[in-house]
Amino acid sequence: MVTITPQPPPKRPSQQPLLLYFSLALLIVVVLFYFGLSFLEQRAASDIERLEKEIKAVADDKDKIMEAEVLAARKRIETFSVLFADHRKPSKFFDFLEQATHPRLQFDNLELKPVLLKAELSGSAPNFVIVGQQIYILQDDPLIREVKITQLSLGPGGKAVFSLELSLAPGMFK
Repeated sequence: MVTITPQPPPKRPSQQPLLLYFSLALLIVVVLFYFGLSFLEQRAASDIERLEKEIKAVADDKDKIMEAEVLAARKRIETFSVLFADHRKPSKFFDFLEQATHPRLQFDNLELKPVLLKAELSGSAPNFVIVGQQIYILQDDPLIREVKITQLSLGPGGKAVFSLELSLAPGMFK
């Protein structure tokens, strides 16, 4: 026969309930930290998105301002280019006149009208032959369209006194 003797119930270690409560508290703290960090992450993400939109808006405003400045500068450059292309250099006429003047002829007066492409010259030469040679030199040049004699007379000392009106080609001043 078997006898059963009552045995005292096993003693639980006294630390076991303490560990249970500690682990439950730790689990609750971890869950709270998880939800807290998740909330902070979402808030940080929304803050980043809001700041990126603000930066983009500010950058767009700055880009628009910069674009307007660039377009204004471009317009000024194009305007200047047109003006510079149409600019006439009257000094080129003097270079031409120096090359095309007969060595024995003197010009006393010059009235240059670059806008009208006209020049009025007056001067003197030892004789009429030299004046004729000068007129021929001017007529033969492609930069001169037309030569008109406005005055031709005999001056003091037997010199030929003359006045010429020149119609100039547009390429004269370029």
